[in-house]
Amino acid sequence: MPTLTNVDLDTLRTFSVAHDLGGLAQAAERLGRTPSAISLQMKRLQDELGTPLFRKRGRGLA
Repeated sequence: MPTLTNVDLDTLRTFSVAHDLGGLAQAAERLGRTPSAISLQMKRLQDELGTPLFRKRGRGLA
């Protein structure tokens, strides 16, 4: 049986913006945060879920 995880809504919003814009730097600019803050937030989400969230595609994300 899969384990359910409660994910912070701000983290999900950040993930969604990064996905839509295709990169963490673009998401940081849109959300008014530093790229390192966005990167750390995505790393924590990835660790929490136990699966990779993005694949690198050149300088962007897929």
